[in-house]
Amino acid sequence: MHKAMTAQLTHGSMAHLKQRGQKINIRLLKSAVERLCIALTQKSAGQRDGDSADKTVNFSSPEIDLCQYTILCEAVALVLSGKLDGLDDNNGI
Repeated sequence: MHKAMTAQLTHGSMAHLKQRGQKINIRLLKSAVERLCIALTQKSAGQRDGDSADKTVNFSSPEIDLCQYTILCEAVALVLSGKLDGLDDNNGI
């Protein structure tokens, strides 16, 4: 299944990522995941400005969308780089 998915990704719209040598950025990926976790657990999710009781951290919908898009792009680049090939169920991870 993994080989079939990889073959699908390397054809069509995702081929340019692999061909152009998209560099992976683990730090950016980790940061985006951490920000998304905070954003999804905020008490003011979906409320308009000024309606939130908790003003410590407020993420807007566009910021959440940007985090999701960053995670998607970095995850695709990571998979296509081949760096995850050694981390599978056979290695206990």
